[in-house]
Amino acid sequence: GVLHRICHHPHRPVWQINPQLPDSLCCLIDQLLEKRPNKRPASAAEVKDRLLKTLQRTQTHRPGLWTRFKRVSHRQGKSIA
Repeated sequence: GVLHRICHHPHRPVWQINPQLPDSLCCLIDQLLEKRPNKRPASAAEVKDRLLKTLQRTQTHRPGLWTRFKRVSHRQGKSIA
């Protein structure tokens, strides 16, 4: 039963476990946990670049109201133009 769930059911989104994490980090972790290899990052270099960008944004940017609104909308499955 456990193996079937691991192999066939989606994992719990990272933002549900820790809502304080930046969205870009949550998305990256979720992609790394994808069941289908073609949905995962193509290389370790891509993961490294994305982690560095997330770190830079986190250190230089404090999320404003619009960013928080986009985060809530994204996490609720709504699309914002």
